[in-house]
Amino acid sequence: MTKASSIFLGPGNSIKTEANVIKYPDRYFYPREVETWNKVLRIVEEIKAGNSDA
Repeated sequence: MTKASSIFLGPGNSIKTEANVIKYPDRYFYPREVETWNKVLRIVEEIKAGNSDA
């Protein structure tokens, strides 16, 4: 990616990148999204359990 950005931006200009591999069943999330995802997963579990008032 650094080489590609140098080609695109011109000689002497590049963007450094990094990669993190996340494998199933793990998932990537932003810390600020944890509360929202916990709520979504809780609703899904309630629906699966037959509590359809969610």
